[in-house]
Amino acid sequence: MDFLFVCKPDSSALLYEWVADFTRTGEVRTLEKSRWNRKQRLTERYRYSNQVPLRNSGDALLVNGCEVIITNAEQELVYRNA
Repeated sequence: MDFLFVCKPDSSALLYEWVADFTRTGEVRTLEKSRWNRKQRLTERYRYSNQVPLRNSGDALLVNGCEVIITNAEQELVYRNA
């Protein structure tokens, strides 16, 4: 079964804890690219990890997490979603 959903930190705290742990151990992969949108230079940063438990139980569904963060040339946040 394939599906896509947005995880907010308030409702998916365990997922965000796992991703934070994976970040500390270097297991979160990052892809960064820069682009011009005819107005300004934007930097897109994609962070992703695989096999992260969605809840705190032995039978928890393991999901792949992805986060996109877009900043402008002044490093101001333009967009963020996970």
